[in-house]
Amino acid sequence: MGRWMKSLDKKGNVIDEVTPHLLMYCTRFLPKNTRKEFPIIDNLELHATKWKTELQIFKDGSLFQLNEELIRIRKLANMEEFIDGVDNNRFLKHWKGDDTNVYEFYKYLDAIQNVLQKAITQKLEVRIYL
Repeated sequence: MGRWMKSLDKKGNVIDEVTPHLLMYCTRFLPKNTRKEFPIIDNLELHATKWKTELQIFKDGSLFQLNEELIRIRKLANMEEFIDGVDNNRFLKHWKGDDTNVYEFYKYLDAIQNVLQKAITQKLEVRIYL
C-alpha cells in the first residue's frame, strides 16, 4: 500500500485519505532534545520504534494529541511559536525541501489537518500506514 493515511467510520468505511509524508519526515529536522515535545509525530518517523507493524491507529485522545502536535509544528513553521534551540527558518526550509513551493507545502499540510480535524469532530479512527 505504501505510506498512506485514512480516516474510517465505525463500519470501516473510508471517509478521507491523504499521504502522510510531511508528518513522517518533520521531526527529523528538529533538534533531538526538542522532539520529545512532539512524541506522536516523532513516533511516525520511518525508523521509530512505534512501528511494530506497518500500521499505527489513532482515535480519541491520541488523535486529538496528534492534531495538537501538528498545530504546534505549523506554528513553528509559521514563526508563530519559538522553542529554545530551534531555528524556525532552517526547520521550515529543510522540512519543506527544495522541490516543493510554499503554496503546495501549506496546501498539503491543510489536507492532513483537515483529515485529522474531521476525524476528531466525527469520532472517526485514523490509520497511518508505513
